[in-house]
Amino acid sequence: MTKKKRPVSDNEEVEDIDGDDTDGGQVTSGEEETEGTSDDDNDDEYPEVSEEDDEDEKQEEVVIDFEFFSPKEIDFHGLRALLFTYLDGRQYDASGLVNAIIKQDTVGNVVKTSEEDDPIAIFTALNTQTHSHQEWFKELKDFLSSSCKDATIKKSISEALSQSGTALLVNERLINCPPKLAPPLMQFLFEEIREVCEDEERSKQERDSFAFERYIVVTRLYADHEASGSRQQAVAGPSSSKKKQKGTEGPVLVYLRPEDEFLHKHCVWSHTFPVEGKVVGKDDLQPLRMVMLVDTANIPKVRKALDATVGNMAANVGL
Repeated sequence: MTKKKRPVSDNEEVEDIDGDDTDGGQVTSGEEETEGTSDDDNDDEYPEVSEEDDEDEKQEEVVIDFEFFSPKEIDFHGLRALLFTYLDGRQYDASGLVNAIIKQDTVGNVVKTSEEDDPIAIFTALNTQTHSHQEWFKELKDFLSSSCKDATIKKSISEALSQSGTALLVNERLINCPPKLAPPLMQFLFEEIREVCEDEERSKQERDSFAFERYIVVTRLYADHEASGSRQQAVAGPSSSKKKQKGTEGPVLVYLRPEDEFLHKHCVWSHTFPVEGKVVGKDDLQPLRMVMLVDTANIPKVRKALDATVGNMAANVGL
């Protein structure tokens, strides 16, 4: 099945998506060009510009249309660049992960400013048993397992990745993407999963492969100081890292993506660990990685909270 592009219902206003320019997106000006005065009104060659006109010009906005597509071969290099640091700079089979994403054209979406441009976001779910033999998955499993020495949390990570019905949520996007992309990405993904599972024209094997019971999420976040000062810290529950110990203050977590806060709130367990090889100043935020397990039953709660907080531009867009 090949999906058509799905633009969100409204254009999203952003400032410099890639830090340089809009890279070929559909760009329109937020203000019309001011017409000059006629020769009858002004003897000068050029019209005068008032302070008010100058202020309007400064407030001119760039509007970009975001469109949602199935990952395709044309997206290979863009996706590889987006996922190259997925394991914090460790060398791994990034090409294998990208190929797995592209091959699965029934579920998963990339966000682009036009069909020809590179993806600025990817959101998909990969069956962990289906890909357990692939090199990129073995390297991911080793990356997560080596992040802690706590036997309990290490066992939880290994069991979750090995269980039938587990999916890895691959959720990456440029750091300055607008937060409003999050609700449509979640909506489209989980509606696609539901449609595949309910499609009687598909084989039972294919439908069962998307009947996920839980999701593993690997994400980035920051803390105002290192969480408990321990690389081996195991967070026993979804809110443990925010709790204040008696007489002390716990770290304040800063989520890079709005959906991560709600996924964390509704997760079964989570493990937080510092980013290796990252030099952090005394007063800088501490970069962290987090792996968490979220039951499928809690996904509607996550989506509802996300929509209520951010707003969903695609709430009335069907697949």
